[in-house]
Amino acid sequence: MKRILIAIIAALSISGTAIAQNSDRLKVIEVSATAQRAVTPDEIFLNITINEKENKGKVSIEQQEKLMIKALQDLGINVKGQLTVKNMGSSLKTYALKKDEIYAAKDYSLKLSSASTAYSVIDALNSLGISNITLGRTALSSKLQIETKDNLLIEATKKAYENAKIMASAVGSKAGKAILLSNTYYFDTVIEDEMALRGVAYNSAKAAPSPEISISKQTISMRVNAKFELLDE
Repeated sequence: MKRILIAIIAALSISGTAIAQNSDRLKVIEVSATAQRAVTPDEIFLNITINEKENKGKVSIEQQEKLMIKALQDLGINVKGQLTVKNMGSSLKTYALKKDEIYAAKDYSLKLSSASTAYSVIDALNSLGISNITLGRTALSSKLQIETKDNLLIEATKKAYENAKIMASAVGSKAGKAILLSNTYYFDTVIEDEMALRGVAYNSAKAAPSPEISISKQTISMRVNAKFELLDE
C-alpha cells in the first residue's frame, strides 16, 4: 500500500513539474483597453412642495393637491406609482398686526423618466401657482446600467484583442487565444441639474418657457485587462 501511495505522489510531482515548465515556456502578451459612454439618467426625481403660504390661505392644501394630481394625470403620469408624499408639516407666519396664522405645507417626490417630461410637469404646475419645484436627484435604472455595462464590456474586450494583435504584429508575432480576462467599471457623475431646473421653474412664470432642460449625464467606464498567447508567425 505504501509503495502504491509513493508511486502516485511521484507521478503527481512529475506532472506538476511538466505543467510548470510548459507554463514557463508560454509566451504571453498583456494588454488593457477602456470603453466609456455618457448616459442620460432615466430616473429623475422632482421635489414638489405645495403650501398655503404663497396664496395666504386662499387655496387649501387639499384643493392644490387635487389640481396637481389632475395636471399630472393629464400628462399621462401614473400618480399612484410615481408620486409619493415625503412629509406633512406647517409653517408659522406672523403679520404686522400681531396675528399669527398657521399655513399647512406638503412635500412630494415625483419620479419621472425624461427631461422633457420634467419640463412638462414644471410648466403645468407653474401655471397652477405651484412653483416650489427642485430636482432631488437623478439616477440610472438597474436595467439601463446592466445594458450599458454589457455593451461596454464587449467593446472594451474587442479593443483589448485588437491592441494585442497590433502589438504582436509589430514584433513579428501574432496574438493567440485569451489566457486571462478581468474587468473593472466605474461611474463619473457631475451634478448640476438642480440649478438648471430651478431656473426653468422660475422663468416659466414670467416668460415663454424654454423646451430645454439640462440633465447632467453619467459617464460609465469599463476597463478590461487581458493576457493572450504570443505566437510565432
